[in-house]
Amino acid sequence: MSTNLRRSAASLLSLLLFAVLVQANPLPSLKEAKACSMSQSLILMRPVDARGAPLPGASMKVWRLSTKALLTRAESFGGPGDYLVLEDGELPDLRPEGEFFEVEIQNAGRSRRVRLRIGLDATRCHVKVLEGDTRVVF
Repeated sequence: MSTNLRRSAASLLSLLLFAVLVQANPLPSLKEAKACSMSQSLILMRPVDARGAPLPGASMKVWRLSTKALLTRAESFGGPGDYLVLEDGELPDLRPEGEFFEVEIQNAGRSRRVRLRIGLDATRCHVKVLEGDTRVVF
């Protein structure tokens, strides 16, 4: 067999293999494809006193009610008195239409519980509070 014929046969075999692979695993259509921005969304809880001043030094626990799981990311974050509840990508199975979370904040021997419904934005890229208040007055 000549070299050109071997190259042609190898090229044809490669093309057929590629066609079989694409048919078995088709690429998503442009309608299904999405592009998320590089921005990061965070959901923060802010406990405040009666005058609206932030309360640094509080502690917080967050439960995902659908699984009754205690989240480990309930920590002080950013400015004084801001506490991280959830961030993009932390729960890859988060339902876009939202799920309920319970947040318990403790400060100076007092505690408050708040229920939030958290889901995804219209692009399904970023976490978003759909119901509830992220500002808690002590």
